Amino acid sequence: MEAIFRQAKVEQENADKAFEEEQKNTVVISSNPNSELKSDVSKAIVDSKPKRGSRKTSNQLTVTEEALPAKKSPKLATGSTVRIISGTFLGFTGTLKKLSRKTKMATVHLTIFGKENIVDLDISEIAPETN
Repeated sequence: MEAIFRQAKVEQENADKAFEEEQKNTVVISSNPNSELKSDVSKAIVDSKPKRGSRKTSNQLTVTEEALPAKKSPKLATGSTVRIISGTFLGFTGTLKKLSRKTKMATVHLTIFGKENIVDLDISEIAPETN
């Protein structure tokens, strides 16, 4: 989990730097005469058109996106202890009773104030408990 947070922090910092550079470039462009600005705008419009990728590339992207959730799924097994990482029950720990990969839903049993509660959550809201 810590590695994911570190990676997200690095990505956010990179995005912030890119945004600041873009803002600086916008100020420089606005100080140029209108004729140069018009040519820059037309270049930006031409460059912004989506380019068709090969079928191989699109298949590779699909496989990559499908592979990411698959890495988390084997760690989640019925009867294992899971921690809720988002949503209303953030921070609670419970036992995974049912896991539906088709609907991407999980049934978790929690003990809240000494009472057993059954909660249906999205798989993305839970993580396996690490001891």
